[in-house]
Amino acid sequence: MTIYLLLAVIVGAVVLYVRGTRAARLRWLTQLNLPGAWHRDAVGEPRVLRLGGELDGGRYVAQDGSSEETGVWRLSGHTLVLHPDQSDDPEASQHFDIRLFDTGRIGIDGPGREREIYVKRADNVIELRARS
Repeated sequence: MTIYLLLAVIVGAVVLYVRGTRAARLRWLTQLNLPGAWHRDAVGEPRVLRLGGELDGGRYVAQDGSSEETGVWRLSGHTLVLHPDQSDDPEASQHFDIRLFDTGRIGIDGPGREREIYVKRADNVIELRARS
């Protein structure tokens, strides 16, 4: 009988731990609020990262001056992973450390985007999806 009580306590502790980590992740995703248009907060060539979809992943469009790249993004812990449409190779994914400074202000650090700060721009323009 004691072993069943001990097992119930362990299962209860695991359930509480899992619920707590899920709640913490949801709070983190809600604070980040990544979907939207993020503009680099720097002088020079404009750089925009448009993230669509859910709080933890979806489609992206990265605009660097006149060049544009599209693909799929996802958030893995504190790492933003961008996988371009042009490549089927899983090695082509780019990994960036992401840091929340304030609501609507994040830091992105990784190859090609070293220590850049992005600001979320709110506008009232609704982008229409192209018909498939």
